Amino acid sequence: MTCIGNSGPLDEEVAKAIEENNLVVAGVLSGNRNFEGRIHPHVRANYLASPPLAVVYSILGNVNKDINGVIATTPDGKDVYLRDIWPTREEVAKFEEEFVKPQFFKEVYANIEKGSEQWQKLVTPSTKLYPWDKESTYIKKAPFFDDMTIDLPHQSSISDAFVLLNLGDSVTTDHISPAGSISKVMACGTFANIRLVNKLASKVGPKTLHIPSGQELDVYDAAMRYAEEGHPVIAESFERIHRSNLIGMGIIPLQFREGENAEKLGLSGKEQFSIHVPDDLKVGQHLSVTVSTGQVFEVTFFH
Repeated sequence: MTCIGNSGPLDEEVAKAIEENNLVVAGVLSGNRNFEGRIHPHVRANYLASPPLAVVYSILGNVNKDINGVIATTPDGKDVYLRDIWPTREEVAKFEEEFVKPQFFKEVYANIEKGSEQWQKLVTPSTKLYPWDKESTYIKKAPFFDDMTIDLPHQSSISDAFVLLNLGDSVTTDHISPAGSISKVMACGTFANIRLVNKLASKVGPKTLHIPSGQELDVYDAAMRYAEEGHPVIAESFERIHRSNLIGMGIIPLQFREGENAEKLGLSGKEQFSIHVPDDLKVGQHLSVTVSTGQVFEVTFFH
């Protein structure tokens, strides 16, 4: 398991069985990458657990089994329970004392700025700024700051905008953008997660409805068709870091008033929306949204 959360390929027979039988398979990991499809596109359910529990579930082979029952059977027929394999605090302390030595940390941090021998052998440019390689397929200069000016641009209102995506709960950064990609790939891969549930699309996957034409397109292609600036995002709630990320990308995170959401307001997502955005927009300010049906409701700008 890597920090980025990708497990590598599954056995071909396992992957084939999952696809042919539309199985919901689960992963148990002692990390924080438990998003749907993050460990592997075929692994839809992922659960966080301590390292010993990850081992226990690997022995069980099924997350539906009760870990308080029999976990395994020894060759001579004895039942094995969780208490039999769970390390005691004394056992953990013994290993810590034997193998976790202060000198290990001192040796590493003494040369932290030099790096390893392999790191020192890397050929690097002597320039003060990184010389971007236009031919690179992995590390490229991000275009986000190319047109940035010292003065903030005028914040225009949004008129007759169509909905690009009508999403449900638990949309993560994994659904939004592929990890470890250059900007062009990230743009094309935005909302390209195979597990994306978009209420405008006919099935689960990276598709959406281009409302004016009625065509179902890849999300990126539909966005290019709309080709509008200042895209707002309206949600029932935002996790703090996602709000900050949206603002950093020039996207206004707007939130329904408490107790309201698209369903309660009777919105299908196929309407057009106009949002008056004042020049002096402030955190916590309420904005008025006018729907093409004549309906009007308020949203709140959260930072």
